[in-house]
Amino acid sequence: PGSKKSTWEVADRDTDELLAFLLRRVRTQLLGKKALDLVDGLSAGLKTGDPLALRDARMIWTEPHSRRLRLEADVVHASVRQRCQLEFVEERCRCDACAGEAREKRGRKMGGGGGDFAARVQVRVANGGEAARTMRSLEDAVRALGKKPGGPAFLASRLPRGKGLDVDFEKWQDGDLFVSELRKAGRAPLRVAKRARTLVTHDPKSNTCEYQKTILLEVPPICKHDLVLFGLGGKPALYLVLSVRSDIRMRRADGAGRDVEINAEQFFRRPFAAVASASSLVDVRVVAAPDDGAPAGLGAMGAAG
Repeated sequence: PGSKKSTWEVADRDTDELLAFLLRRVRTQLLGKKALDLVDGLSAGLKTGDPLALRDARMIWTEPHSRRLRLEADVVHASVRQRCQLEFVEERCRCDACAGEAREKRGRKMGGGGGDFAARVQVRVANGGEAARTMRSLEDAVRALGKKPGGPAFLASRLPRGKGLDVDFEKWQDGDLFVSELRKAGRAPLRVAKRARTLVTHDPKSNTCEYQKTILLEVPPICKHDLVLFGLGGKPALYLVLSVRSDIRMRRADGAGRDVEINAEQFFRRPFAAVASASSLVDVRVVAAPDDGAPAGLGAMGAAG
């Protein structure tokens, strides 16, 4: 009493066990105060306080695929006896044990890295490269989205050596919403490289299917303070990456010209890679330099020998 825990009973169609179960389900309607409203004509001219009694009941055959169960019952109110039909609708559901077994089978079908999800967003560094600091910035954005009120619920896991993230969702539409919000965060240039849909389960009898959607997001293998070889229609030159946000902002190592900004579309149309990372550069300080008319360089970083 007072417990909301579901209980399960086994009964085949058109059996006494199923009939008894259905009668238990409707006994409050058949024998309660509202029973007179369910049976036409019994309450007319009769005392409303008289009890409604069940005299007989039997099952009426129905097509199994109709997902309907029909019950014919004879009820007596005072001196009046009437026959009525009750219809039940079957709803497919699983007990906790069967649901757990289904999740395990689904995980085996999805192979390595699988799980119980409806949509997955995979954030990867393009061309199999590494961009640990850029990925850490994206991780901060993902955490902020997870704390956002009213945002989609998700489960994120990190790949080793800053190579990517996997973010799982319970609803299809949450994956697209997450991609849109992550782009608005402006932590890195992003492009949708691939969208895929995988069939997980298929029931030919009920003609129902279950799919999982995967969205692949690619990030440039560039981090702040990397040294890159880049050229716009001319001879490539060395550039120092000043920032990596929604655009990649760079400046020539010799200080000539203006800063260059590259967005995601421009980068993936003409990709380039870092020739030296920040870990291979050392800080230097220029105390004095001869005035020979040459343009002043950055004077802040130099390649380690």
